[in-house]
Amino acid sequence: MMKLNNKKKLVDKKIQTQEELWEALNYLAIKYEKEDNGNEAIHTAQEALKIAEETFSPEHENIITSLNTLANIYAKFGKTDEAVEFFDKVLDSARIKYGQNSSEIANIQRGFASLLLKSDKINEAKMLLQQSLGIMEKTLGTDHPDLVESIVSLAKIYGRQNRAHLAKPLFERATSIYVNHLGPEHPKVADVLDEFADFYENKEQYKEAGMLYKRALTIRERAFGGEHPNIVPSLNNIAALLLLVGNENRAEAYYIRAAKITIKIFGKEHIEVAKALDNLVAMYVLQGKYRNAEPLCKQTLSIMEKILGRNNPQLLPMLRNMAEIMKNIGKHDEEEAYAMRIKRLRENMYSRK
Repeated sequence: MMKLNNKKKLVDKKIQTQEELWEALNYLAIKYEKEDNGNEAIHTAQEALKIAEETFSPEHENIITSLNTLANIYAKFGKTDEAVEFFDKVLDSARIKYGQNSSEIANIQRGFASLLLKSDKINEAKMLLQQSLGIMEKTLGTDHPDLVESIVSLAKIYGRQNRAHLAKPLFERATSIYVNHLGPEHPKVADVLDEFADFYENKEQYKEAGMLYKRALTIRERAFGGEHPNIVPSLNNIAALLLLVGNENRAEAYYIRAAKITIKIFGKEHIEVAKALDNLVAMYVLQGKYRNAEPLCKQTLSIMEKILGRNNPQLLPMLRNMAEIMKNIGKHDEEEAYAMRIKRLRENMYSRK
């Protein structure tokens, strides 16, 4: 673990006070979080909190910030129990500092609700979102764009609870707010439309879902152009839906377009290219078109081996695909070779535990 003095050197400005040291450590913790360096992020955030508690009064905003930083880092790296504990501490301190109905409380509740949703604590998340939304409506009004994230999250909860009569008006409200404030062609409108379409797809209302996915694609094409990486998720959404309803030829066309854009933007050996090709592989395997799948699966595996190394457990799904493909096209020697790699990877995984 990096020592405190070494961490100080990573910050450009000279550190002369404890408050400046706290600011530097909190900045570094967030930096490590963004870099997916979980151990350093947690340790640095803990150091920042310790200094904050030694330096500031119990209800000081810097302590609240430190608690919130640590809670979010724990949440990101899957330490749910610790995250819940620290979100509770954040809320307790923030209520004393800002009051029960402050915008700060609303933002913390929204973050806490997001964590609870990931932990399948749906009712607890719903309660926090309702409280957060109520506060924000009082402080910002009922038609403010900052409400949309909470409205959509609440709509998704109702969707999961099969309460479509409550979910649909919320999705419509969220869309309307963005359209009124940002215009009908803004990419944020497309983001809400994707969520709305997913709701319809889960209800097996495929026609409605398809219309919204296509509308989202049109918005992104107008905003970014027809060969921008931001339109790739829309292409994949439409392709997956077409595949679901049995329109395989049109699905293939959308997946191929997504792959071509990704290759053009990122080059042939990028992880995003591997993801795009893997969508095609999965479709061809599902269709029994194993000879179509073979070269793409080999290309996907080659990309990921260069990124992760040949002995990374994350390669297992691709190796299984290759083994299945080789079996079905009669290349049994290659099938056996992939099966042996799978076996060795599994043995290495278990030996490390």
